[in-house]
Amino acid sequence: MSAYTPRPEDFAPLGEQDAAPVLVRPSLSYWADARARLLRNPRAVGSLALLALLGLFTTVGPLFWTVELLRCSQQRRTPTRTPPASAFRPLAPS
Repeated sequence: MSAYTPRPEDFAPLGEQDAAPVLVRPSLSYWADARARLLRNPRAVGSLALLALLGLFTTVGPLFWTVELLRCSQQRRTPTRTPPASAFRPLAPS
């Protein structure tokens, strides 16, 4: 340990000349600080832009590309008990 012995001057209150420095910028709220940190990170901004584009495409896309759903009677049905066709076994003649 050290041989330091406290003196009464060490516990004296601070005077005006020894005052703590004044903050030079205002404090930020939680969300303002989060937004500032996000905008300083270029990868995060790029990812946010990508997510925004994906969200836009999923909401606006169906307006331009409509798919007509088929009824059960219009769907092409295959027999249920036929094995899958492979390249090694030719299909049965129809």
